[in-house]
Amino acid sequence: MRRWLPIAAVAASLGGLTFAATASAQLDLSPQGTSLFQVTGEERDDLERALVARQGDRYRFQVDYEVQGADQIGTSHTFIFENALTGERVDVATKSFPPEPPGEYNEATTNEIPRSWQPGVYLVRWQITARNPSETSVDISGVESFLVLPG
Repeated sequence: MRRWLPIAAVAASLGGLTFAATASAQLDLSPQGTSLFQVTGEERDDLERALVARQGDRYRFQVDYEVQGADQIGTSHTFIFENALTGERVDVATKSFPPEPPGEYNEATTNEIPRSWQPGVYLVRWQITARNPSETSVDISGVESFLVLPG
């Protein structure tokens, strides 16, 4: 009988450590890559990878990521487009999503490149935020460049 007492004590203390580790879990956002796609049709999946953007065509700017650290995590994104030469901000897109289970996701915005965007190099500055009422919100961000050509 004595033999079981130390095992029970160790098991109870490990259970306490497991609870403490779970209670102190943190939200974690890990970027998995960015993509530029040309929209080739009306369906959500009518996309083709693009190396450059042309005035008048529609493009999807996408950031893939993995989010962990809570049972339900809400996310939001901001995409800021600017002319790399002049620094002029030419567009901003933001959106929030309700909580979902942890896993792999993407945040994206689809834009038609207007003729007012002069040919040249543009930047898209992106930020993704993960939130849960029980945890501190977490942000990741990045900058990608792309070339705009005449339509």
